[in-house]
Amino acid sequence: EFEATYGDEAKWAQVVDGFNAKVYAENRGRPLDDVLAEYRRSFAEMMQTLESLSEEDLFDGERFAWTAGRPLALFVRGNADEHYAEHAEQIEALAEGQRHDG
Repeated sequence: EFEATYGDEAKWAQVVDGFNAKVYAENRGRPLDDVLAEYRRSFAEMMQTLESLSEEDLFDGERFAWTAGRPLALFVRGNADEHYAEHAEQIEALAEGQRHDG
């Protein structure tokens, strides 16, 4: 579904918003410590995968057909460091709230 809408910003936003709503609904009752542990695990897994890739894998826009001519590194940046930075403030506020509540 993601690949089919890439390049169409309106459709892309709808798909991402729908995905985010689903993930939120499935996880909203989880303790923050569990969410953070999963984040750390998935981040480590992502880093391990990225370290196994060649420079061609990361920077050749023709390497993977689903990237539609864009380098994989752009997807990594948008879905990793930029995405984490986008939500860091929210996560920190939640963690701070739990420290004061718990």
